[in-house]
Amino acid sequence: MSNDNEVLANEEQHMIDYIRRLREIEDQMEPLKEMKRQLKEEYKDEGKLSKEQLSVALRAYRMLKNDVDLDELLHNYSLLQRNLRGAL
Repeated sequence: MSNDNEVLANEEQHMIDYIRRLREIEDQMEPLKEMKRQLKEEYKDEGKLSKEQLSVALRAYRMLKNDVDLDELLHNYSLLQRNLRGAL
């Protein structure tokens, strides 16, 4: 087997290993994802929050988590709103 073929075979094996490990991780994450879905349904079904309120809360949470600068976000939003008005 030539060196190029060995490299390709090695890369393929790394890809296969990566996919297997990724699948294991995703399988382990599934119960947590189901818990998130159940939490959302619970708040909707009990009338605690509407679908829109849940969406806003999630966006706010992600913005806080990512330390989004609201002043910068509003500035960029305003620029885009002015420049894209009618284009969308």
